[in-house]
Formats: sequence, C-alpha cells, structure tokens
Amino acid sequence: MAQEYDKCAKWLIQHHGDSVLRLFGIEHVESYRSLHPEQIALRRIPDGYLEVVRRGHDQRRYYLIEVATRPEDRVELQLSSGTMASYLEHGVLPEAVCLVLHPHGRQWVPEFLELHSPERWTRCRIDWRVLELWKLPADALLDTGDVGIVPWVPLADVGDSGMETIERCCRLIDERAPEQERESLLVATAILAGLRYDKDEMFRFFGDSRMVIESPWLKEIFERETREQRQKERQEGRQEGRQEERQQLVVRLLKKRFPDMPEATAEAVRSIHDDARLDELFDVAADCPDLESFQRKLA
Repeated sequence: MAQEYDKCAKWLIQHHGDSVLRLFGIEHVESYRSLHPEQIALRRIPDGYLEVVRRGHDQRRYYLIEVATRPEDRVELQLSSGTMASYLEHGVLPEAVCLVLHPHGRQWVPEFLELHSPERWTRCRIDWRVLELWKLPADALLDTGDVGIVPWVPLADVGDSGMETIERCCRLIDERAPEQERESLLVATAILAGLRYDKDEMFRFFGDSRMVIESPWLKEIFERETREQRQKERQEGRQEGRQEERQQLVVRLLKKRFPDMPEATAEAVRSIHDDARLDELFDVAADCPDLESFQRKLA
C-alpha cells in the first residue's frame, strides 16, 4: 500500500475504528481500542487490529483489518498470517476483513485461503470478508452522518455526481467533525480522493497542501513509524553482531587447529547467517580430524 494511503488507513482505523467496521455492516459498537504491534504477536503487522465491545455481546471481539489500495497478492499472506497469529495470542479467531479501495483490471482479492501439508493429511482453511469500496453507494454512506466514514466516500460509487459528493463530504466534516479532528479528516479525505481524482485538484479543493505536512496525526504516525524502524534496525544490528561473533569464533578455532586454512574457507564461514548452522559448524570445527572433513561439512 502506498505510504500516504497507508497512513490514512491506520489513522482512520485507530481514531474511527467503529466507522470502519460500519462499512462492513457491523453496528452497535459501544467501545473499542486499537492494539498496537507491541501488544500483539503479529510478525506481519496488519493495518488495524481492534478489540471491540458490542452491545448485546458479553465477550470482547477482535477484528483484524487489512486495507489494500488495489487487489494484490500480498493481501492473502497478511490476512492468513495475522489471523493465525491472533489465534495463538488470544485463543480465539479474529473477525478478519479486507477493504479494497480501488479496482485494478481483473485482479481481485479471494475470500479464503486453503492450506494443506505435502501428504495432505493436514488441512487448514482461513476465510475473511472482502469489501470492494467502489461498489458501495456513496449517498448511503453519507446519509449515516458518520464523519469517520466520510474520507472513504470519494472512492465509493458516486455515479455521475463526483464533485457534488466531494462537496457533501467537505460540508459534513465542517458541520459535524470535532474541532480537533476537522483538519485531519479533511487531509484524509483529500489524500484518499487523490486515488481516483487529480490529487492537486483535491488539495486545492479541500485546502492548502501544507495541511498534509502540518497535520498533527501525520506527524504522530511518522514519528511512531520512525521509532519502530529505528528499533527494528537496532534489533537487526544486535542480531548481526551476534552472528559476526559466531562466525569469528568458528574461523579462529579453525585457524588455531589448521594454520594453513585457506582464506576462501574463512569467507565461506562468514557468509553464513543462520545461528543454528554456525553453532553446528563450531562443534564440527572443534571435533573434525582434519580440515578436509570440515570443508565437506561446510559444503
């Protein structure tokens, strides 16, 4: 998903998650909270993960939300891996949903994935709901009066009233949005509308394009993503450092036992980045009767 659309989707899910769920026909949301990546054990982080309390339901429900700019292959992997990871974390399957923003030729997002083992003794089928936004009637979405839905409306079925619909979006935000969120909702609507209409024209219509740069929520998301990226880089750096230590231990041990060891063998050891493999080679380097036997094991 393009970065600007990704940021819009994440902010809208976090701040108007009940509105996103309403797109899928899920009503009577009394409260919800957005779970951040550090709170859930998902290796592939979805665009949204909500813990929801609904009227008339005793237990909390979990909703895994994936937003795809267009139909693409990675969506299946995101939904299936996120669903299974959520089950392992909470002991309950989440309600997995996918919102597709814009069509792309004849491509489409399937509504399930079926897996099986090589011998086909074990099977697993994961289903989810797919909603193609351009098939929803824009007027019906606006008639809800829900400002959290408004940013998605320009990508719905507007018929022949594209700019009239966008004017209604702008008026609804001006009239009903909380003051502290008005600018952010206008920015989100302008960005998403830019997927279908001329982007510069949308920003001229909704306001100065500097809104995107100065918008508090974009700054918030950018800063959080920057922190997460730095944390990931630090973790990768520590992992790389540990692997280098293992590599050097194997090379030093070999050089101590076999002083004539060629540099090509040392380079081959340094090219290995699997911890278990390096541990195995260390044991081999300690016990092998000669260098040739180590090289065979290395190969």
